[in-house]
Amino acid sequence: MGKPLKNPPTYLINSVDHALRIAAMLQLEGELTVSEVAERLGVARSTAHRLLAMLVYRDFAVQDERRLYRAGPILELAAHSPSAASRLRARPCRTCTGWSACSTSPPT
Repeated sequence: MGKPLKNPPTYLINSVDHALRIAAMLQLEGELTVSEVAERLGVARSTAHRLLAMLVYRDFAVQDERRLYRAGPILELAAHSPSAASRLRARPCRTCTGWSACSTSPPT
């Protein structure tokens, strides 16, 4: 079952949208070049470079010596910070002695 498509906000800010999309790509997919980012976003390489530079400045991305970009400290921290849902899943099961991997169904 797929997620329903979201409607864009009334006042879409393309630069913010692009920066957030880049951050998600870096976090989910790993290393990317400026050219790969530009192609994925459908923007000029110079635009992709400026967006990546801003993400590096704010620690959302880092650039290595090979000129590849990857997730920075902020995104790494977010990846290891448990969400509310994961904290709930980590609670012990009342039916058995296991933790979040319990296969028992909740009572109906």
